This record gives sequence, structure tokens and C-alpha cells, in this order.
Amino acid sequence: LSGFQAEFAGLLCPSTKEEMDEFLSEPRSFDDYIAKIEEFQLYKEKIRAMVQKEYFPMAIVNQSDAIGSLRKIVERYIDRIANHIAIEHRREIQRICKEFEEIKEKALEIPTSTEQLMTNGEYMTRVKTEIIDELRDKIQITMRIELQVESVNWYFRIQSVFEINSTNFEQYKFSFEEKLQEVTKQLNEKMEDMIPHIAIINDMTETEKFRDYIVVLHGYIDQIFVFEDYVKWINKEEVLFKFPKSQYAVLEAIKSFVVPFYKLIRYDDTRGHG
Repeated sequence: LSGFQAEFAGLLCPSTKEEMDEFLSEPRSFDDYIAKIEEFQLYKEKIRAMVQKEYFPMAIVNQSDAIGSLRKIVERYIDRIANHIAIEHRREIQRICKEFEEIKEKALEIPTSTEQLMTNGEYMTRVKTEIIDELRDKIQITMRIELQVESVNWYFRIQSVFEINSTNFEQYKFSFEEKLQEVTKQLNEKMEDMIPHIAIINDMTETEKFRDYIVVLHGYIDQIFVFEDYVKWINKEEVLFKFPKSQYAVLEAIKSFVVPFYKLIRYDDTRGHG
């Protein structure tokens, strides 16, 4: 009896259950789970080697009940680990599928600005060169446990999503480039249209009309602010597209002509009515 107890002390000890609870309380590698199962498999081998009845000179000891109880204890522990593996495995598959879903959502996202387009483009480049390989490695690990058709299919299905994303990227890049060109064209046309109008500044010589001049010049200043907003937007888009930033000499010429005269007229008007 003492030999029996010593041989299965590790299985029967209450601390074994506590150790199992702790072991299963956090995710482990597949190899760790297998190693733990093998520990209990050793007990199973010992139980299998036991005989149902031990014959002694004075008596026959029936061990059937003890063997059955030990076998149930071992199987209960192994089942706990196996069930935990299955749960963790399903969770891993779900995590992988969720990552693919997130990639698909990003890949097919319709951009509303150049900044969003470029951010998405950089993300998809990283997906294609790094993340997709990481996901493939994760899938290979899950296949060691069980061939998961859904996750494997995702690896191949995502390729068509990449193609759609590439097409969308080029399509929207072209669209946003066209918008940039159109806004640039509008700015140049508006500045060219303004030049003949500001020529009247040369005729603003009558002091009694200074108030009228200020109103006209104020309109020009407002228009210059609008032009500067155009330039800021255009330059931002050019940076995102990695284009050289455009310089607008015509706008600078307009400002150098209008602004000093506007300041002078306002100064004279203020001094004259101080």
C-alpha cells in the first residue's frame, strides 16, 4: 500500500489540482500543453501496467476499483487540458480571422481625403510585406493542432482583396490628383483674373476718396487670404503625393503690390481722421 501511494502521490495530492488550475489560468504554447499531457500519460502507463488482482500468501488484493479510480483521475486531468487546448485553439482561429477581417475592412475602405488615402496605402504596404507573413506563420501553428479550413482559406482569399485594394488605391489616387490639378488651375485662373482689377490702384490718387479706396482694397486683401488658403491646401496635397511644393510668384507679386498700398491708405485715413 505504501508503494502504491508513493507511486501515485503526485496524482492524488490536492496540490496537483491547484497546480493544474494555475497552469490553465493563462495561455500557454501548444508544446507546453502537450508536455503537461505527457506527464499524466506517464501515470496512465503505470496504471496500464497494474494488475487487477495482487496475490499474497495470506490474501488476494483486488485492485480493480483503485485502478478504475486512478484512470478516471488521469483522464479527468487530460480532458481538462485537451478542452483548454480546443478553447484556446478556437480563440486563436477567431483572432486570426478577426485580423483578416480588419485587413479586409481597411483594404476596401473608401478614402475621403488624400491623407487618409496615403495612410491606408502605407498600412497596406506593411500588410503585404510583413503582417501577411506573420498571419501565415500563425496559421501554420494552428495547423499543427487541427487543419482549420477557414483560416487557411483566408490566406488565399485575402489576395483578391489586395487586388481590389490596389485598384481602388490607384483609382482614388488618380481622382485626388485630378482634384489637385483642378484646384491649382482654378487658383491660377483667379489670380490672373485679379491682375487687371488691381491695376486701378495706380489711379487711387484722390484723397477725398480714400474711404472708397479702402473698401476696394479690403476686398483685394480678402481675396489674397483666400488665395493663401488655396496654396496651403495645394502644398499639403503635394507633400502627401510627394510632389515638389509649388511656388506662386504671381501671388507674391499681387501681395507686394496690394498690401503696402492698403497699409498706406489705412494709415493716411487714420491720421486724417484722428
